[in-house]
Amino acid sequence: MLSRAWYTGIGRWSAPLALVLLGLAAAACAAQNGSTRPGDDKSAARGSESGPAKAAAGGGAADGAAKAKGEPVVIELAGWPAASTTDEVDHRSVEWPTPAGVCRVLYDRWWGFPPTPGGIMVVKGRSPVTVDSRGFELITTSTFEGRAWEVQALFVAGDGYQVRLVFDKCDAATVKRVLDATRIRW
Repeated sequence: MLSRAWYTGIGRWSAPLALVLLGLAAAACAAQNGSTRPGDDKSAARGSESGPAKAAAGGGAADGAAKAKGEPVVIELAGWPAASTTDEVDHRSVEWPTPAGVCRVLYDRWWGFPPTPGGIMVVKGRSPVTVDSRGFELITTSTFEGRAWEVQALFVAGDGYQVRLVFDKCDAATVKRVLDATRIRW
């Protein structure tokens, strides 16, 4: 028979565990946000006709084929240079602060899947958006990457890649400008 102390110890972990599970469920839902038109290989998203990305970050035939196609998502912001770009083997990270420094746009692309699922994400709201003639969902968070951080995030998943766009302290006009300048190549 289990002791009362054991039950009390489990109770202490139930709330954090529930938050972790909620964050994972929200991330999984967000990853399935691309429209799926039959025969349109450019709109492939996790769970679409093309199926899930075939290889995890770090290697595999699907990674090589995906990399050979070039960058799948491109943002063309005329007159707004990137402040920093980091290129690693399977990850590209770009940061664009607005010229006034009020907000930041963060772009991350992984070949395959990110090496970790990231921290807890708590969804505060969702709104439909159009990117390159395709419907997506822009998620507003109250917790992001495991800390209290309100951002808007857009997730794009394709055959062999994952892309995340994060808007930190950006107004609606800036978000619209970036989304209008975003092209999904494949």
